[in-house]
Amino acid sequence: MKHDWLISVLVDLIKFADSNNFPMLAQQLEYASIQAVSEIVRQDNDTLETLSVADIRDTLE
Repeated sequence: MKHDWLISVLVDLIKFADSNNFPMLAQQLEYASIQAVSEIVRQDNDTLETLSVADIRDTLE
């Protein structure tokens, strides 16, 4: 999928914010990742089957 890099970068930033005690930044980045997933899905309906917010949350754990 051509947008994998975007989600990967957001996940890395969320992890960085979490590990460096920036909870508000981490929360905003989570919102940004949800928005990114939403817009990616809107552009490409096939993506809906392979990308979800749950996937991002699973990556963070």
